[in-house]
Amino acid sequence: MDSPQMISGSSANFSAQISGGSGNPSYKFAVYNNGSLVTDTLYSLNSAFSFSPSTAGIYQVYVYGKDRLETDAYSVMGSTSLTVFNPVKISNVTASGYMYDGKPITLTSNTTDGSTSGFNYRYEVYKNGALVSSSDYSISPNYTFTPITYGTYTIKAFVKDNLSINNLDAEKDFSINVNKAPLSAALPLNYGMTSGDVTNLQNALIYLGYSISSATGYYGTQTKSVVSSIQSQNSLPVTGNVDTATLYVINSMLATKAGVKLLNFSTLPLVYGTTSSDTVNLQNTLIYLGYSISSATGYYGTQTKSVVSSIQSQNSLPVTGNVDAATLKVINNMLINKPETKNLIF
Repeated sequence: MDSPQMISGSSANFSAQISGGSGNPSYKFAVYNNGSLVTDTLYSLNSAFSFSPSTAGIYQVYVYGKDRLETDAYSVMGSTSLTVFNPVKISNVTASGYMYDGKPITLTSNTTDGSTSGFNYRYEVYKNGALVSSSDYSISPNYTFTPITYGTYTIKAFVKDNLSINNLDAEKDFSINVNKAPLSAALPLNYGMTSGDVTNLQNALIYLGYSISSATGYYGTQTKSVVSSIQSQNSLPVTGNVDTATLYVINSMLATKAGVKLLNFSTLPLVYGTTSSDTVNLQNTLIYLGYSISSATGYYGTQTKSVVSSIQSQNSLPVTGNVDAATLKVINNMLINKPETKNLIF
């Protein structure tokens, strides 16, 4: 027998040898699974036997031998067991990270079926048809890559069963969208200056659909005009320069385009002791951010006040326990910068 374990669909090969007698032995083979006959042969001079199990299970393989001069059913008998596994499958892949350009994303493949011998994993990452990152086969199901630019990335995940003789046993292809990262800059960014922060600002504005010919890094009239327009549309002082309030608006636009749902309340402040749908949204957001609130009841109680007070304290805001405009900006910034996990099920 080649091996006591194998993957279904492959060929299992057996051979037998009988000594003694007249020197003219005959052989017969029979295979059982759970007591049921799967396949057998007639007596012949052929001492080799092959079969391909189509399902997983523990098979019993019997060989019967006799001299051609004998009339008994058999004179000798031997048996062995064969454990058969279904081929490994990739059931899902998770992509964990910020899903922003310049931020690492970790891919993790999860498998079903396969043998007990373990697996090896490999990944290829493509953008616009070009390979941008890849790994060699490894026992780790994880692979981390950092997308340099935003856009759609095609991922190929491969897995190989250590028991298998194939080059690979399963492959899954899928795509993830990488968005433009929120801006982080030394403020203010002013008309007439040149810097890498200005380049990032211009790339972000181009990504958002504004008319800037290219990201040169020079804060010229095109950039100033776009920033002035954003300030005007958001009731900010129109200076044409990027200050903290303007940066928050631009990052909110980037987050919205990335599918992040930011909080926007009809009335501020949200205060302790009140009940509203805005409080439900606040509580659901705080739960999503990992804070300890038992449920989103809509009532602004002690749990909600305690969490809001903690956020205010950690961000050098007046600790009132109520949500004002400054506190809302902090919570939305936390949403903008929260990593996410995409579970891609096949």
